[in-house]
Amino acid sequence: LRNDTKNHLCWHILGILYRAERLYFDAAKCFENALSYQEDNIQILRDLCMMHIQNRNYDGFTNISRRLLRKKPETRGNWSSFAVAAHLAGDHELALKIIDSYDDTVEKTDKEKYERSEILFYKVIVIEEQGDIKKALDELDKYKDVIVDKEEWKSKRAEYLLKLSRFDEAAQQYDILISGNPENWSYFLGLLKARQLVPSNLTTLRTSIDVPNPNIEKIIELCEELSSRFKTSKVARQIPLSFVKGKTFAQRFQEFIFPNLTKGIPSLFVLVKYLYNSREKVKIIEDIFLEIEKNLVTIQKLNPLEELEEPPSTILWTWHYLSEHFNFLCQFPTALEYVKKCQDHTPTVLDFELIKAKIYKSAGDMVTAAQCTEEARSLDLADRYLNTKSTRFLLRADNVKLAEQTISIFTKVEPENNTYRNNIFDMQVVWYEFEEGMSWLRQEKYGLALKRLTDIEKQFMDIHTDQLEFHSFCHRKMTLRQYVRMLRMEDNLFGHQFYFKAACQIVKIYLHLYNHPKEQSLDSMDSSLSPDERKKIERQRKKQEQQDKRRKEEQQKELQEQIKKAKPNKPIDIDPNGDKLLEADPLAEATKYLNQLFKYSDNKIETHLLGYQVSLHRKKYLLALRSVIKAQAFDPYNPDVHFAVVKFFHSADSTTHHPTIQTVIDLERETILGKNTLQSYNDNYLNTHGQTVAARRTYYEAAVLLGADKQKLLKFLLRLDDPSGHPLEESIKVHKLLISHFGSSSDIVNDYFKQCQKTFHLARYYKDKEQLDKEEQQPNQQPNQQPNEEE
Repeated sequence: LRNDTKNHLCWHILGILYRAERLYFDAAKCFENALSYQEDNIQILRDLCMMHIQNRNYDGFTNISRRLLRKKPETRGNWSSFAVAAHLAGDHELALKIIDSYDDTVEKTDKEKYERSEILFYKVIVIEEQGDIKKALDELDKYKDVIVDKEEWKSKRAEYLLKLSRFDEAAQQYDILISGNPENWSYFLGLLKARQLVPSNLTTLRTSIDVPNPNIEKIIELCEELSSRFKTSKVARQIPLSFVKGKTFAQRFQEFIFPNLTKGIPSLFVLVKYLYNSREKVKIIEDIFLEIEKNLVTIQKLNPLEELEEPPSTILWTWHYLSEHFNFLCQFPTALEYVKKCQDHTPTVLDFELIKAKIYKSAGDMVTAAQCTEEARSLDLADRYLNTKSTRFLLRADNVKLAEQTISIFTKVEPENNTYRNNIFDMQVVWYEFEEGMSWLRQEKYGLALKRLTDIEKQFMDIHTDQLEFHSFCHRKMTLRQYVRMLRMEDNLFGHQFYFKAACQIVKIYLHLYNHPKEQSLDSMDSSLSPDERKKIERQRKKQEQQDKRRKEEQQKELQEQIKKAKPNKPIDIDPNGDKLLEADPLAEATKYLNQLFKYSDNKIETHLLGYQVSLHRKKYLLALRSVIKAQAFDPYNPDVHFAVVKFFHSADSTTHHPTIQTVIDLERETILGKNTLQSYNDNYLNTHGQTVAARRTYYEAAVLLGADKQKLLKFLLRLDDPSGHPLEESIKVHKLLISHFGSSSDIVNDYFKQCQKTFHLARYYKDKEQLDKEEQQPNQQPNQQPNEEE
C-alpha cells in the first residue's frame, strides 16, 4: 500500500486481516477504500456489507445491500439482506415493498415452501413492529396455509387478537393453544387476560395476585373446567393458588399436593415456592404439612377421611418437603432433622444428600456442603448433573484442585495446558470460570481471580464474533425472524448476567488493589495495631514476598519447558497466573469495565454503586454525583445507597470545586438531603430503617466517617436481630469491620464472635480455630472416576 495506495487488492486483503483481528471498524474502512477503486467487485461488496451489519451501521448496510441487489438480483440472499437492512434502519415501508417484490417474482414450489413461509412470516413481524397490529393480523390470516410454523402462527394470532381487544376470539385461540400444551403458563395467562379476569399488564401468574372476589370465583370455575378437560395439567390446578386466601387456599393447596406426595415428586417444593412471598400462605402450608406428617405417622393416611392407606414413600417425600420448607425459613437444625429422617428411611436416594448440601450451604458451611454433594456423586458416577453440582460446591468451598479433578472426568484432559488442565475454556463453561475466579478472590489470590474473570470477557467476545458466520448464512436460508432476534440478542450480549457479575467483580478487585497497594509501609498501617501485631505482619509479608519470588522463578522455568514441548498450533499462555493483570493501572482498568457496565447494565443498582466509587477516586465529582442520583432512583433506602450519599457529600465538602460544579452539587444536596445535615440525615435513616444488620452497619460506617465516637455506636452495631432471621453475611461484614477498627484481639471483637457462634452455630466462619485445623489436617479424598463398561 505504501508503494501503490490505489491497489484495491491490497486494501481488500488488509481489511480481511483487520477482520481476523476483530478490528471491524478498521476493516470496514479498508473495504470502502478497496471499493472506491473497484466499484463492481462483488466480493468486496459482500465483505463490506458484512462489516456494516457487524458494526450496526444500518445506513451503510442498506446502501451496500441495495448495490448488491442491483448487481445480482438473481441471488435470493441479496433480496433478504436488503429487506433486513431496511427493517433495521427503521424504513418498514421499504422493507415490505422488497418482500412483496421478491414474493411476486419467486417461483411457488414445494421445494421452496419453508423459505417462502419464513419470508412471509417475517413480513408479518415487520408490520407488527410498524405498529399496525390490525394489518399484521390480516396478513397472518392471509398466509395461514403457507406458513409452516403452525405453533408460532397460533401464538402470534392470539397475541394480536388480545392487543386488538377482540377478547372472545383471543380466548378461543388461547384455548386451542392450551389444548396443544396444557403446561404452558403463558397460554393460561393469555386466556385469563382474554376473559378480562386479571390486569392487562400482569406478566406472570407465579406470584400472589389480588383481584376482586367475583373474578376469583370465575378463575376457579375456569380452572376446574380446564382441569377436567386436561387431567394431567398441573398448571390448571396450580393457578387458583395464586388468587385464593385463608381456608379456601388451604383446601385448594391440599387438593394440589396430595396426589403429588403420593406420586413422590422431588421438585414439589420448587413447584410451589412462588407462594412463599405471602407470610399468611407460608404459615398455612407449614400447618398443612405438619398435620400430614402426623396423620401419616399415626394412621398412614394424608387425611383421616381417606379410605386407602398411603404407600411408605409418601411419608418420605413429606419429610423431604419439610426439610426444604424449613431451610427456606432459615430454621436449619429442624431442616437437618427432617433430612436425617429421610436418610434413615431410605439411605440410597440422591436427593437427600443434595438437600442436605443445600442446607449446609445456606447455614454457611460450604465445606460440609461440598462433602455432601461428593457423597451424592459417588452414588452415581455417570451422572453429569451430580458431577457439575459437586464441582460447583467444591469451588465454593475453595478446593479448586479437587474441583478441577472432578470436572475432568467429563472433560478432555490437557496436561500441556498451563492455564487449565482440561478444555473448560474451549467449551466456554462460564459458570466454572466464574466460580473458580470467586474462589481465588476469597483466597486473596487476585491475579488468578482476574485471570479467570477476564476469561469470561474473552468468551463473550468470541460469542460476539461468532455472529459473523450467520450474516450470510441466514440470508441464504431465509431464517430472517431468528436472524433479527439473534442480532438484538447480540446487541445486549454484554448485559448478560454472567458478564455483568464478572465485570462487577473485576471492578471491585481493581478498587481493592488501588485502595491497598502492595508496597504498604508500616507507618501507613492501622494505628490501632499493637507493636507485636505490626512486627508479625511485617514478618509474614517478607515471607510471602520470598515465596512469591520463588514461585515466579519456578513458573518461568516451567513456562519455558512448555514452550519447547508445545504443539505447533497450540498457544501457550505467557501469563497463567495473571501477574500482568495486577501490574495494570487499577483505576484505568476499573474505568474500562465500568464503561461497559454503564453501556449495557445501566438499569442495575450495582453498576452505579461501583460508578460513584471509581469516580470519587478519579476526582470526577459530577460523574460520582450522577451515579449516586441513579442509585437513589432504584432504591433510596438501600444501605449501600445511603452510605454512598453520605460519603459523596462528605468528600465533596472537603474539596474545593469550580463554581459551576459547586452549584450543581448544592442543588442536588438540597434535593436529596433537604434541610438535613449529613449527621441528621444519617440519624433519620437509623430511626426509620434500622431494623436490619445491614442498615445498622451502614449507619455505623457513615457515623464514623463523619467523626462520631466508635464506642458510643457499638450498641447499634453489635445487635443481631434481623427480619431475615439469618443475617450471616452481614454479621461477617460487621465482624471484619470490628477487627479493622479495634484489632483482632480486642474484647469487643471476641465477644461479638462468641455471640455469633451461638446464633450461627453451623457457619464455618464462626467455628473455633482448633476445630478448623483438625478438619484441614484430614486428607482430601480423590474424586471417584467414571466406571468402565464392565463395572
